[in-house]
Amino acid sequence: HEVAEMWRCAASLERINAELKASLGQSLARELPRPPLAGHVLWCLGRLGARVPLYGPANTTVPRETVEPWLNTLIARDDAPGRESIDALFALGQLGRVSGDRARDIDPDQRPRILDKMTALGGSDDDLRPVREYTERESAEQGVALGDALPVGLRLIREPDQAGA
Repeated sequence: HEVAEMWRCAASLERINAELKASLGQSLARELPRPPLAGHVLWCLGRLGARVPLYGPANTTVPRETVEPWLNTLIARDDAPGRESIDALFALGQLGRVSGDRARDIDPDQRPRILDKMTALGGSDDDLRPVREYTERESAEQGVALGDALPVGLRLIREPDQAGA
């Protein structure tokens, strides 16, 4: 359990630089072809490679050229029903999410493959929507990404742009 918690902690640190996140993600991506996966691998990979950080700055996002091979491996996996498929849905949703920024968004030609895989895993329309179009995060999604629900009344908000302040 300690190793899983260390990984979850590292994956949640959104202000670390993109190179370190990419290195951590590469370590996790090497585990993808080896079933069964440890429970933390897919969640951590999704958080490290997220196209839209929960609270961190956009300049710490792992480059899409690094994330696209992770997506290819995830799409090729034969995920078993249950917890692993739920974690795979989360990872695919984070890695394929539309950010509205061409530098961060994955290749549009890869998007239909992600959506097909998510559908095959039992993804709902709410799961697929952020991969199809830009959407704001909903509180339930924030809870999954944080690994815990936010207390009632507490919401994550964007910091004001320093240039516009």
